[in-house]
Amino acid sequence: MAKAPQTAQPPKTALAQIYSHPYGEIGGVNHNPIANILPYKSGLSPSTLPPNATPQDKIERAALERVYSKGVRIPALKLATLMLNNCHTWPWWDAYLSENFTFVGISELPQNENHIKHFRFRDRPNTISNNDQERQKMMDKLNRLGKEVEFGIFSQYTDAKTGYDDSVVNTGETNPPTIWRKTQLSLSFELIESLLKPETLLVEKLLIREEIACTLLHELTFLKHALWYDLAPGRGFVPEPYYEEEIIAELGFSMENAIFGGLHEGINRFVPASGVGLAGFLRATVLNKKPPGWKSSNFYPVPTQHYSNLNNINYWDLFVKQYGQSVTHMGPRMYGSRYDAGAKVRTASTNFPDGGFEADVVIKDTMTVDEKQRVDFENDRRAKCNRTAELFTWRELNSAPAATHGFVVRIDAGWPTPPPPQQVQPIDADVRQLFRRGFTNTVVNKQLFGMGYEFDKDLLRSLMNKFLYDEDPTNKQFSEDEFDKYIAYFASQNLLCEPGAKGIIRRL
Repeated sequence: MAKAPQTAQPPKTALAQIYSHPYGEIGGVNHNPIANILPYKSGLSPSTLPPNATPQDKIERAALERVYSKGVRIPALKLATLMLNNCHTWPWWDAYLSENFTFVGISELPQNENHIKHFRFRDRPNTISNNDQERQKMMDKLNRLGKEVEFGIFSQYTDAKTGYDDSVVNTGETNPPTIWRKTQLSLSFELIESLLKPETLLVEKLLIREEIACTLLHELTFLKHALWYDLAPGRGFVPEPYYEEEIIAELGFSMENAIFGGLHEGINRFVPASGVGLAGFLRATVLNKKPPGWKSSNFYPVPTQHYSNLNNINYWDLFVKQYGQSVTHMGPRMYGSRYDAGAKVRTASTNFPDGGFEADVVIKDTMTVDEKQRVDFENDRRAKCNRTAELFTWRELNSAPAATHGFVVRIDAGWPTPPPPQQVQPIDADVRQLFRRGFTNTVVNKQLFGMGYEFDKDLLRSLMNKFLYDEDPTNKQFSEDEFDKYIAYFASQNLLCEPGAKGIIRRL
């Protein structure tokens, strides 16, 4: 059989000649099948601009570096540092970093896992952990871990190791060290891109920074695990250990639960089409002995004050150190929803067999009288809606131990009927104040026109309306007649401006 001719090898960059995959037949191995899959470029992007970079290249690079470092990376890293500086406050970190591990009994493991060694770590007594010497040991271990990691950014829809499309969504990923690089901790750029948008509100930025910092800490637990091979010599993989009596071994979520009293999960969190989220639970081994209601998921709205506190250095330096670990738990949990994984369709009647709404006794005991009254009032209103029609239906896409994800469908019947729209005339004094603020910021503060100058009326009205809209989209926009009305008013008071020739305004 005639041998097929070899195609010419495409040119490679200098780095690609060293790092990229071979092409063609080498040593009796034909690499052609992957010629159109693997890139010929090395994949190593230069950290500095080339010598022949254009001025525009330099401007774009400088802008990106400034925004990335000041607006995204530094605040989130500072917040993660604040949390780690107080890691001695939480027994979870002390237990994990002290490597206080024991074996999990074979009887506790599922039959298909009892041939693998699993470990559990427990809290140390306060008499051992609560002293300056032990705290310093913990910080030294964290510092050593920090020297064993490289940070990177990837897309949550791709595999951080290969760059190819992935079937799952990962906001963070930790890959073990290799002979040519350290342990790689990668964050998805989709997680941080909201911080680059100018329309993102301050409280939203605080929330996103906390999520980035929490993801960093989440992945840091796997960094420690990736370096932990001494308990099982010769094996390339060691199952994640269990904490105390938890039945699922997922280090990152276990840490979040210990520190924050639960998991931060956005209601609009990006998930793949399959609807499966919190992928670490899918790979975890669930122990045989399960507590009652372990499939139930409870959801509570988190007050924005929680995220404001976490971003406040005084909160960590004073409040947390004085009152201990429980103060960082999310709360207050005034009212929430409960879902049981496994059922296909959710309605109020299947969720709440008695026709009402479930109440959490522990949560009610922590409420003030005013909070209880508000919750009771809301429960009563929802129950009345329930007698007319269901408010929502819920369709599950997966079951435990995966996270609860699905479709929520609102049914309009049963909701209060909104009142018809009404035209409300604003108070004239408020409109005059709005006109004064718009004129002052457009003309006086920005010094577009000097004292006594005459300028185009339509131009001023356009600039004022733009300023007022940028300040608040709900602000009034002045029509030409309204504009003339308030110019005449301020002219009568010898303030701001007066009409000049036709279409001209004179500043006073």
